[in-house]
Amino acid sequence: MGVQASPASDATASRGGRRRAEMRPPMLAERFFHLSQDPLLVVRFDGTLEDANPAMSALVGRSSGELVGLPLREIVHEDDRALVGAELGRARAIARVGFSCRVRAEDGTHRQLHLSGTPSPEDGVVLFVGRPMASSALETAALTPGSAPAAPLVCLVERLAVTLGAPHILVAKGADWPLTRVRTVAAWVNGALLPEPVEYDLAGTPCERVLRGATCALPSGLQQAFPEDGFLVDIGANSYVGVPILDGRGDVLGHVCVLDRAQLTPEQLEARTTALEAAAVEATHLLERLRTQEVLARMAGDVGAPAGLPRVRELVRMLVEATHVQYVLVSIYDGDPPENANAAVFWAGDGFREPFVYSLVNTPCNVVARSQLCRVPCQLREAFPDDPDLVPMAAESYLGVSLSDGAGRIFGQLALLDTRPMQMLEQLELTLRLFATRIGAELNQERAERVAAQTEARFRLLVEHAADALLVYDRQGTIVEVNPAALEDLRATREEIIGKNLRDLVAGSSGEALLVEVAMREAGEPLTSDAVFSRRDGTTFPAEVRTVVFEEAGRELVLSIARDVTEQRRAEQALKSALRALSTPILEVGEGVLALPLIGAVDRDRASCVMATLLEAIVRTQAEVAILDLTGVQEVDASTASHLLDIARAASLLGSRCLVSGIAPQVARTLVELGAPASDLSTFATLRAALKAGTGKRARKPG
Repeated sequence: MGVQASPASDATASRGGRRRAEMRPPMLAERFFHLSQDPLLVVRFDGTLEDANPAMSALVGRSSGELVGLPLREIVHEDDRALVGAELGRARAIARVGFSCRVRAEDGTHRQLHLSGTPSPEDGVVLFVGRPMASSALETAALTPGSAPAAPLVCLVERLAVTLGAPHILVAKGADWPLTRVRTVAAWVNGALLPEPVEYDLAGTPCERVLRGATCALPSGLQQAFPEDGFLVDIGANSYVGVPILDGRGDVLGHVCVLDRAQLTPEQLEARTTALEAAAVEATHLLERLRTQEVLARMAGDVGAPAGLPRVRELVRMLVEATHVQYVLVSIYDGDPPENANAAVFWAGDGFREPFVYSLVNTPCNVVARSQLCRVPCQLREAFPDDPDLVPMAAESYLGVSLSDGAGRIFGQLALLDTRPMQMLEQLELTLRLFATRIGAELNQERAERVAAQTEARFRLLVEHAADALLVYDRQGTIVEVNPAALEDLRATREEIIGKNLRDLVAGSSGEALLVEVAMREAGEPLTSDAVFSRRDGTTFPAEVRTVVFEEAGRELVLSIARDVTEQRRAEQALKSALRALSTPILEVGEGVLALPLIGAVDRDRASCVMATLLEAIVRTQAEVAILDLTGVQEVDASTASHLLDIARAASLLGSRCLVSGIAPQVARTLVELGAPASDLSTFATLRAALKAGTGKRARKPG
């Protein structure tokens, strides 16, 4: 009704519309999908058709059931498949996409369809609304399989042939950058369309002048002017008119030219020049679209270069072809926040330069590092007067975006610099972001592989020089890897161990027990056990084994680290012997008198050790008196008390009198509870008293 809504009211209405849409039952959306007169498609990000409405089915003459599950490219004209793939890739990065393509009907004909798509990232699909487009009979015929490519350009060439009455007309695009070769996209030679494109060098041809950006018009003497061009001789060409096809930035995309056997009058020359200039304008958007399709398709596909920096360089070369800029810079940041950057890949004019490190201070790259985007379409040196590199580069414009890894962490940037002002910044930025996504992924993969290789090298170094034996085997026990320490411990060669079963290397049942434990363990869960390993020469050695299950390349493996504990066990035994000696010190305090002072707890094992040590000393020294001092013992259990009585009895059997001194109240109570007769023990309150009695100076009978 002519009422303009304010931005606020627009936003409110939009929110209200979304709320109303959310409240609508799914049945309403389903009815709209099936009743819509426009073709509707639901396409997954991988290009598979998830759903198609009846209007789409009617357009291609196939039921919805036949369409669902098919790759979209199967119903798209082969010349448009690269475009469709590129647009689906763009859908992941931008809100909406729109493009025209040709879909193949069941009867073999094609229908021109304009598709507008809205991505739904949470569902992983793009929702397309199609608009059928009318096409001429000539275009429809050109779209049938096996006929001439690039239908609109074919129409253009045929129209020029009819209008100008010329036998030879070429429309060609640049095949590289800087331009040294071209490839025909539509060619009319000797009154017929060429079925296949032809690629040729520009050097020595009249087209070379045109691809430098200038119109070339020669009314006669063409072969004499270009004697090295054999094609001119083959077709008998005498005159030539060529006009460059320029993009929106003024870069040469290709050219359109007319060759004739006849000499041209000035009027014919002017008429043909005018007609070709109009044709060049008409071909501009077609060649731009074709260039974008080809570059994006190559960028998204197999680049044809080894992974890592070689592939990044090839992508940069493609970016130069797509944008025609003078400089492309791929930089990796140093530090956080970064103060310097490493120019890992740098294209300058006609080739790559060596990597270098530069400071980000006072540069447009610093803006990208801080805000992830910098756009300077002109007057770059005036905007960054303190950047010393811009003057020798004669840089006039700059566009840079950040590079990030799979987790969204920014680690560098991709930038374009040119000696001319940049036009069509939005399109350039979109192209740059698409390349940044791929280059970021390649650099991240290269960095991950480099780190993995370094980690593997360090791990391999540790494994090779580890003092402990390392054995890697599967859950069944088949050994797949060993380190040098394992071979040394087992006294075997690698060939003698690899392929053997763990059970063959472990003595007794401990190997089987270990594999049973491993079978019950999850990946990453550690296990510690003891085992005895058998050497190839028949000897054995004890080992402490630490085991863990891990995954490698989808396969579960087991790592056991076995440490030879032979010396450790010997040391432990020696330590026990030393402690036993310290815990039962025998003192010869006089002629024929031994004293054994005990300190601390006395358990059954220690009591047995005391008996054995004391009796051995009595026999060795022929002692007549043995004093057992319990001053440092606060309590004993019944079993230990019984052992003390046995010690006294055993000493008497060897002809030695056993005196006991320093009995604590708790010890005395235990002896009483055992019913030990007082006559079995000679007890003294102190060690001093026992010594006097033992040396014969003074004795006292207890009780």
